[in-house]
Amino acid sequence: MNWGDFEQVIVSEIQGRYVKLSDDLQKADFLSGIYRAKSEMLKLNAGGNVDYCLPYMGEAYAIYYHMLRADNIFLALSAISSAHQLPARIKLIDIGSGTGSGTTAVGYWLGANVDPSIRKSVEVYGVERSEPMSKMAGSLIRHLRQRIRNTQTNVLHYQLSNTQIAIDRLRNGIFDLVLFSYTFDVYESDKQAEVMSRVLQLTQKLRQNGVALFLSPNPNPIKTVSPKVEFMDTLISYLKSNGMKPIPIKLRRSAFACDEKRSVVLRRICEFLNSECQRLGLPIIYEKQDDFPWYGFYGRCNALTWPANLTRVV
Repeated sequence: MNWGDFEQVIVSEIQGRYVKLSDDLQKADFLSGIYRAKSEMLKLNAGGNVDYCLPYMGEAYAIYYHMLRADNIFLALSAISSAHQLPARIKLIDIGSGTGSGTTAVGYWLGANVDPSIRKSVEVYGVERSEPMSKMAGSLIRHLRQRIRNTQTNVLHYQLSNTQIAIDRLRNGIFDLVLFSYTFDVYESDKQAEVMSRVLQLTQKLRQNGVALFLSPNPNPIKTVSPKVEFMDTLISYLKSNGMKPIPIKLRRSAFACDEKRSVVLRRICEFLNSECQRLGLPIIYEKQDDFPWYGFYGRCNALTWPANLTRVV
């Protein structure tokens, strides 16, 4: 079981969707849709908000970000587990779950780090409002179940469309992990208090020793991500002021868990799509080196838990 296996799943899923299209007009629409979605995702580099509901956003995101995010989360779980015990059966809320990279990461982490003879499970409630993203997540998670079956790891996945449903319907005090992986947008000041209140309500879903994990952009003077960085600083301070305790963890900048920084497998699907663009007279999608998928942790990681001696309403 390795990252290369699941990279091939993404390649097969997207290439399979493309070759099933019956004519070149449909194929041109598919390629143009990925081009537009990939261009929309460039807003992330400038710290902006992205429209994840664009058609073909699921395919574009899966190619570029699914494995990068999964690798980041895998590294974060490994760092947390050195200071804070994680169970073999993990119940998880994934806020902004996208194409299911959180489920991929937790499933692989359990398979790689827990005794193979022990029965393991990951039960995920993914909160994602984008239909293209959630549909891709459903497809990839079905493949994940098959890939990690030999590690005695069972995967259950439920899709929720917004955080209010998660707050209203999921019980407090029963989850092991609440994951926020590059979840937050740039908010107007009057919206920030509402978002922080919802995050606090979601952390109340954690059982004793449960972990709230936040992966977020790093301050970078070249890129305009400061509003997201400032919001994350404010949010973490807010959670601490309400009683949550930080878990000390260290993640090396540029670290990755996979075998190579530049994925040869994922590059193949990019080159295939580029060749089809050329055949149909369309602009190529992946042009510069950084247009192709890569690995490395360049963000920030915060992990918090509720201390044992704190009385809270659950």
